[in-house]
Amino acid sequence: MIVESSESAKTSLRLAADFQYEGKSPVKPKHISLAFYALHPVCKFSRKPKMTLIIDGERVEFGFSFKSFRERKPDEEGVAFSFNEMEGDRCDELMSMFISQKNFSKVVNARNVDVQIDDFKFKLKESNLEALRDLASRMIM
Repeated sequence: MIVESSESAKTSLRLAADFQYEGKSPVKPKHISLAFYALHPVCKFSRKPKMTLIIDGERVEFGFSFKSFRERKPDEEGVAFSFNEMEGDRCDELMSMFISQKNFSKVVNARNVDVQIDDFKFKLKESNLEALRDLASRMIM
């Protein structure tokens, strides 16, 4: 989903969220993943970014913790991956993280969610929160 976009500046920020479970019957997911994709004239994410969510005024910090999906304990949190490269005059970036159901639930029930990845700050729009609420409605909590 689009968080921010400017045709004139040729910039964008998108968010993807997912979860999975084994088998065909829904069960509580072990992990929920959020990924941020950015396209800007200057790279915004470091190789080992620090991420902070401010959920209705409450700060929740996520440090860098590279582990494969299979190595993570249920509901373990942290930034798992960050990548950026220049493509012409723009930096193409990806930052992926795992969030616990507890903190994901706080996000989907929030009125305001501010995000900070290193020094890059932005706010999730109501449409972003609605999309995350829709995803949460498909989970066993």
